[in-house]
Amino acid sequence: NNFKDAILSNLENKEYAFWFSSTAGPYFGNDIVIYASNESADYNVTRCSKRFYEKKIRNSEDNFTIEDYEVFHLIKK
Repeated sequence: NNFKDAILSNLENKEYAFWFSSTAGPYFGNDIVIYASNESADYNVTRCSKRFYEKKIRNSEDNFTIEDYEVFHLIKK
């Protein structure tokens, strides 16, 4: 695992931090959205754009697939 290119992007609007529904999600501020391409598919599509977090984390807004993801909550001490 190489974290030298990791991007830490803080939330700009906490109302849009995280949500999901029975047909889509998780949504991370609508900046990263994971959803199913149709009702019979697993969550097989991901898209990324800059909306409610401070930094854009991809140069393209094209759909892409992911194999696995991790979510971290960082707390400043």
